[in-house]
Amino acid sequence: MCIKDSGTTCVVLLIRGNKMFTANVGDSRCIAFSHRTFKQLTVDHKPWVKEERARILLNGGIVTAIQGKNGQRVGPERVWNKRKQGLGLAMSRSIGDLVAKEIGVISSPGNPSVN
Repeated sequence: MCIKDSGTTCVVLLIRGNKMFTANVGDSRCIAFSHRTFKQLTVDHKPWVKEERARILLNGGIVTAIQGKNGQRVGPERVWNKRKQGLGLAMSRSIGDLVAKEIGVISSPGNPSVN
């Protein structure tokens, strides 16, 4: 593996007065805890989300889970190139992954709809 095969995720929370602003790339997650309750403030960027999958497929990527010895699906769906080399990427957005960028994995934050 070389440096162009790696990327990272990021989550940012800005509190200004009584307002909170969040942004994330990948599957880093911002969660608030208050009065014994938790609230997820960001949406994970996963390849099985409709808009994320469409972008990846449009750019020549493949979205599928790892296949076990008997053909069964193992683990979550991942992003692969046409050769299905490596372990696949279990998120649809990443910062600095130059190989995955070629198949539709982007680095811009955003909120895909959750299916």
